Amino acid sequence: MDKKRSTAQQEPGKALFRLQQNAKFSDFTVFVGPENQEFKLHRIILASRSHFFETAMDDKYQEGVTGKLALPEIDANIFQVIIEWMYNDSFTQKSHSWGEISEIYKTADYLQMPHLKTEISTQIAENTRNILCQDRSDGRGKSPLSEEDSLQLIFNVASVFSNSGVYDWVNVQRCTDALATEIFFSKEIMQEFVAKFPDTSVFLATLSVSLSQEISPYRNDGSRFTRTKPFPLGYPDKGAGIIYV
Repeated sequence: MDKKRSTAQQEPGKALFRLQQNAKFSDFTVFVGPENQEFKLHRIILASRSHFFETAMDDKYQEGVTGKLALPEIDANIFQVIIEWMYNDSFTQKSHSWGEISEIYKTADYLQMPHLKTEISTQIAENTRNILCQDRSDGRGKSPLSEEDSLQLIFNVASVFSNSGVYDWVNVQRCTDALATEIFFSKEIMQEFVAKFPDTSVFLATLSVSLSQEISPYRNDGSRFTRTKPFPLGYPDKGAGIIYV
């Protein structure tokens, strides 16, 4: 047995990734985007990762018989990221812009890939906490971002879930929990958010739940505050139910 083959057997994840790069044993072709970029793939991988492909490859459908499927509405670069995760369990949020992350999440939703959606939301939550929990230089503990930066972070996270429904509740709340840990959700922040994202009812609902569970430790001036009730969903002008101590 040669050394190359032995290495592939010892590292199944890398072996699958090499398989994706080699069309020799492919048995299903996907044409993606308006330019019909060709992806030569493998039924067993697609079906195990995506309910959409599992259904589409059934032999009662034309695509299942011909082994060819067109996805003109999906961006080829985004689909490449999806394929890399399918074959290699590889996704890194920090490698992508927020716009790309939003498209990747929506494409994973379209292709019925709940495990990838969970991975994306988990990384967003972890990275959000890392951003928000940087130590103060003066040694007074943790500090939230400025109001402007807080609002931008909320916008970025919310954009990923702009099309999400109740079925996405767990993934969305995983991220709103991370936001609620440190950000001071002032009336002004919520007014701007609702104005920009009027249709994100699931995001607002999970944020309300997150705020009711969390005690954000610091205001921007360093004083502590606690929340007495959830943010009144849909009514930012009524205040956020916060007492400063």
